[in-house]
Amino acid sequence: MKKTYLGHWKHYLMRMSLVCKQFHHILSNEQTWKIRQTKRWGKNGKYPPVPIDEDEFPWSRACVKREEQIKLWGNYGSNLRNVELRGHIACVDAVHLFEGGQYLASGSRDRSIIIWDVEKCFNNICSVDDAGIGEVAIANEDAKLNTKPAAHRGWIWSIASNTNHLLSASWDTTVRIWDRKSDFQLVTEFPTRVACLSLTAMENLVACGTFDKKVLLFDPRNGYKPITWYTAHKKAVLALGMDENRIISCGEDGRVVSYDLRGRRVHKSFKLPQKTYPTCLSFRREDPAPLFYIGDNGGNLHLIDSSKFSIVQSYVIGHSRAVQGVFHSLGSVFTCSRDGQMKIFEPSSGLGEIASYHIKEELPAVHSLYNTVALAGADGIVRLWSACEGF
Repeated sequence: MKKTYLGHWKHYLMRMSLVCKQFHHILSNEQTWKIRQTKRWGKNGKYPPVPIDEDEFPWSRACVKREEQIKLWGNYGSNLRNVELRGHIACVDAVHLFEGGQYLASGSRDRSIIIWDVEKCFNNICSVDDAGIGEVAIANEDAKLNTKPAAHRGWIWSIASNTNHLLSASWDTTVRIWDRKSDFQLVTEFPTRVACLSLTAMENLVACGTFDKKVLLFDPRNGYKPITWYTAHKKAVLALGMDENRIISCGEDGRVVSYDLRGRRVHKSFKLPQKTYPTCLSFRREDPAPLFYIGDNGGNLHLIDSSKFSIVQSYVIGHSRAVQGVFHSLGSVFTCSRDGQMKIFEPSSGLGEIASYHIKEELPAVHSLYNTVALAGADGIVRLWSACEGF
């Protein structure tokens, strides 16, 4: 396979800096990569799109990630493998990659959770002629690492993970914890009394957003009762994010709330414009830039400065219906919508579109990790993309 542009830059970073002191000085200097960013993408807007400590920002890693995503998703995805996972018989509402992208968990309205071995999904495939589409690659049954056919008694709405556990939230009014180290055996469940619509987790803290406006906090080490709960919304809690200091919650009432974990109080909040409400959230604890993204029911995307906890910019991004999933990284921003489109954007303030895919099905969720992307479909199919071997 021809060496890609990405491989070219990785080669510089990993090898060329060892050739001589001059190369090492140039390539180990983060300012080199900051200049590269400005020259390569400066016309597309500010990057990162919020104020940062420029001396601490990982310019070299960011440059590689941006090159990577453009090379992957540009040129009609010629550097990508794709496959369909057809293990569910009803709408898939939750997809979650974990273990560095080695495994994928999918949760469905058929009450089941399937754990997929990502590499086997691509290596063990069969092809079928799907009417109106042409030849489609489908993962074989042996790509399933584990199947929980009755994981819950209701629709599975959200999946998260931490180091040792996989967690799932359902309309059956429970959050369940599965042990990743022992074949995903059920460890415990937390009763929530009403439907669980959103979920986020750290090592020793789980937060669940419910249909009756509450956010419940559980400690997996401390029984099945919540350690505390709070109400910060007037309608259902649709999306959550969490770090060591706070919980970000998005409600159907249109409000986005920051809850202080130490002070146990609402710290800040704001409301989305034009009577829209947030439907999904991309909040990453490890993000080197203080930002997150929110999708709304009107098909728009909002960039949030997490330090100031305010909207930096709102974007009309070409979705005709609600944005149901959003995921961002140093190199890209993914959205998916009820209009059947998945879009990939540059992560600068201009939010230029890299690519768009029209699936013709409602798309409830998207998740990405290490150049693998999982897309949930209302047709019961999970669509999976990953970089070609040798990329």
